[in-house]
Amino acid sequence: MTSFVVDVNTRKLVKALDKGIKNMPVNIDHAVQRAAIETGRKIADNAPKSLSTLWASIKSDRVKLMQWRVGPHVDYAEAVELGTSGGGFPPLRAILTWITAKGISPRNPNFDLSDLAWVIRRKIGLRGSKAQPFVQPVVASGFAQKRLKQLVEAAAQKTVTEAGL
Repeated sequence: MTSFVVDVNTRKLVKALDKGIKNMPVNIDHAVQRAAIETGRKIADNAPKSLSTLWASIKSDRVKLMQWRVGPHVDYAEAVELGTSGGGFPPLRAILTWITAKGISPRNPNFDLSDLAWVIRRKIGLRGSKAQPFVQPVVASGFAQKRLKQLVEAAAQKTVTEAGL
């Protein structure tokens, strides 16, 4: 009859498990942070580039351990994402900035940039603006979930390795 002996160093095992328990939340938090940053980059790649304000506002913020929030941080982001139906006029300064950034000049020689901005502002106020989705396509692609899964699995493996198991 064949026999064998299993010798478990309980003290060493408990020490390794303690180390794993301490490292796991930090390692997973780093994985979630990286997934949030990468998702933010994808969203920024899809964002309209005519104004850098919207693009630059896309960032990730830590809510608490292992919880991050990512997205645009300007008031008008929802209006860009979903479009508007009219009934409200955008700020004149924002339209002027957009015209300048796009390099648009009035076709009518009697118009200056302020006149052109007023006409565009009125048209948006009456007809609304077309939706320019930049967040929803990234959400719908499942990128964040897939990437988070990969990164959390790697974090779990890193924790096991660090614990010496």
